[in-house]
Amino acid sequence: MKLKTIEIDHFKGLEHFEMDLTEYGGKPRFLTCLVGDNGSGKSKWCFKLLR
Repeated sequence: MKLKTIEIDHFKGLEHFEMDLTEYGGKPRFLTCLVGDNGSGKSKWCFKLLR
């Protein structure tokens, strides 16, 4: 499965969060990496997707 867009409501103080996961031309990206400091919400973001 490849995702093109992710939309999450009420995440980390944001009313609405949307992330475009496509390359130029609308093709889904092969790989997407979440990078950030400890405690920045990377794992929470992934768990929110699984709900």
